[in-house]
Amino acid sequence: QELFDRRIARIAVILLCVSPWHLFMAMNFMTHTVSMTFALLAALLTAQMRRDYRWWRALVAGGAIGMTSLVRPLEGLAVALLLGF
Repeated sequence: QELFDRRIARIAVILLCVSPWHLFMAMNFMTHTVSMTFALLAALLTAQMRRDYRWWRALVAGGAIGMTSLVRPLEGLAVALLLGF
């Protein structure tokens, strides 16, 4: 509800699930898909925190950024800096 309505969100999820590139990267055991998932989770929780602060959202968002940095350190740094600003 921050940027788009539920219909657009559902369409985006369906497109992501049937995306050949996303499936190809997951099939090859590449780390791009898992780091993108953690980065999206951190971004979602950060956006929700800006609207309504809950301490557990900050904890889970920080954990998601930490998992991103464990998988791909430079990308974790970029996500932390972008979400921090």
